[in-house]
Amino acid sequence: MMEMAQKADVKKNISLLQSHETLVRLQAAEMLGKLLDPLAVKPLLALLEIEEEVKVRRAIVLSLSLLGAKEALPSLLDILQNDPDLETRRNVAGGLRFFSEDISSQEIVEILFQETETEIRDVLTSTLVFIRDDSIIPPLLAKFRGAAKDRHLQECCLEIIGSFNDPRAKELLISCSSEDNPESFRQISTLAMGRTDDIQFVPHLYDIYQQDPSEKIRDCAHQILEEISIALNFRSIEQMVLEFKRQEQQKQQKQQQQQTTKE
Repeated sequence: MMEMAQKADVKKNISLLQSHETLVRLQAAEMLGKLLDPLAVKPLLALLEIEEEVKVRRAIVLSLSLLGAKEALPSLLDILQNDPDLETRRNVAGGLRFFSEDISSQEIVEILFQETETEIRDVLTSTLVFIRDDSIIPPLLAKFRGAAKDRHLQECCLEIIGSFNDPRAKELLISCSSEDNPESFRQISTLAMGRTDDIQFVPHLYDIYQQDPSEKIRDCAHQILEEISIALNFRSIEQMVLEFKRQEQQKQQKQQQQQTTKE
């Protein structure tokens, strides 16, 4: 019975897409996205081609994104590239996360690098973080180095790379947290170190806490260190850092001894 009622709701709202009243079309488009029935895809696409009201177009794009139908993707990508309304384009950029089987993460990276609007870049960045495809780490590392003239694109790359707990990201995060980098790089890197479960970042976070010129970033590093020290049952941050340094010294001594033995 519930399924029959839902089908009836879908058909009713599809018919309401033909209404002359903007509010009715808007509400129908929104409801079809919530009902998640593939029957709504073609009617929504048909309306998208002729709809002029911006609010309705935004709702259609959101619903088509939620439905995640392959046949909607070409229209949505065209909107992302050409639509004059920023919010509509934002909706597409965020909605690409529902098309992971139809568009690759690498393709979304290319879209990100072709985009000039900061707000759209930020949403595409969030989409790539959501998808979590670690195959894009190597190309992003290369693109980070190649985008030196566009700081915001580098920030986007760093944000995505830093969302992975991956050894390939470690060197970049440490490098970008040094004082000679822009504050935005240091902030993103510090937060990224805190999100990973790699306790090897502790000495670097302590250096940031002690030395970074930004009070905001120092406070951020301190909070992360405090949370780690509590989780690892240390009495203080300082005790934890001393223990990490002791372990590192032991590790280096062991490596030296092994090297001496080989010689």
